[in-house]
Amino acid sequence: MRQTTTKTELLRKILSELGSLFLALSLAIFIWVIAENEENPVIRQNFPQKIPLEIVNLSPNLATVGNLPKEVELTVVAPSAKWNSLTPEDFRAWLDLKNKPPGRYELEVMASCSVKGVKVIETRPGRVAVTLEEKDEKEMPIKVKVLDLPPLGYYISGSPQAEPTTTKISGPKSQVARVKEVIAEITVGGSREGFSRKVALKAIDTNGDEIAGIKLEPASTLITLNIVQRAGFKDVSVLIKLEGQPASGFRISNVSVTPSIVTVMGSPASIEKIPGYVETEPVNIKGAKESISKQVKLNLPEGISVLGEPNVLVSVEIKPVEGGITLEKKVTVQSLQSGLKASVAPETVQVILAGPLPLLAELKPEDVQVIVNLIGLGPGTYKLRPVALVPEGVRVESIIPETLEVVISKSF
Repeated sequence: MRQTTTKTELLRKILSELGSLFLALSLAIFIWVIAENEENPVIRQNFPQKIPLEIVNLSPNLATVGNLPKEVELTVVAPSAKWNSLTPEDFRAWLDLKNKPPGRYELEVMASCSVKGVKVIETRPGRVAVTLEEKDEKEMPIKVKVLDLPPLGYYISGSPQAEPTTTKISGPKSQVARVKEVIAEITVGGSREGFSRKVALKAIDTNGDEIAGIKLEPASTLITLNIVQRAGFKDVSVLIKLEGQPASGFRISNVSVTPSIVTVMGSPASIEKIPGYVETEPVNIKGAKESISKQVKLNLPEGISVLGEPNVLVSVEIKPVEGGITLEKKVTVQSLQSGLKASVAPETVQVILAGPLPLLAELKPEDVQVIVNLIGLGPGTYKLRPVALVPEGVRVESIIPETLEVVISKSF
């Protein structure tokens, strides 16, 4: 009897100790969780970027009808330490169409995150309506549509060529049945010579509206247009004819004409005689001191006319010829405090100036000043840079010497 009592007491003691240990362990875990949440709190927040929505397990003989969302928004729960390092590539969103026959379904948007400890708790939209139809496909010829015309005097020679000439369309059976034709639209855009350009294809219905949800393979074609100039037309350069010279001390810095190429027309025999350019009527620049811009007629041979506006805009830029001079100037002291005197060594400097010759020719000695500013300076010896004040349009290239020795002392 005594032995049974001892065993019972021992068991009670063991259970009591285990209970205390469990309680201590639970308390430690609880404290750790609280501490961890304080240091690295969990954040519930909308992820700032949208995630692409995938379609998975779609039967190869079926296709979706209509426009499904291409992206979804996610609400995410993540530790704050991980939040800023999350990227869109860490997430995935999808619609699972496994074992789905033709029909209409309301499917839940599934989403997950590959980063441990991060959970997706909501998607927007949460569910998506999906209609499945049997897939159909057929091959159709590509029809080229030119949306504009070449410039006057040019034409498209022959039919536009497409390579490849056909495309395979595939998609939901009802959508494929709506396709009337596959077109490639192209613009000439004022081009005066033939070109080749890659153009995207469109599947359109009887109303000319593009049909969505149709796959085209290939999705583009290379179109070649052959653009030829008509007989009796010719593109020629415009040659500017200038008379006279600018005023003394000025020069021509640039000459331009707009347009620089014009189309002339006439009999084929007359056109053949034109050497590839036509001159403008003379533009007089004699004695010019400023730029000239004016409308000028073209000097056309008899029987030749210009296509479009008969005048061209001639611009002649006139600039002064630049030169340089060197002046010797006495240095002037500024902002010397009362009760002080200053000596400058050297007292005179050489100032090298540059600018338009007419301005330099009219420059007077008193138009240029060289100063050294002593504001806030007390007695002592200083190395200071002088400054030259010159008229507008004249540049200071350098001052020799660059620095001066200035001695400031008290005046008695």
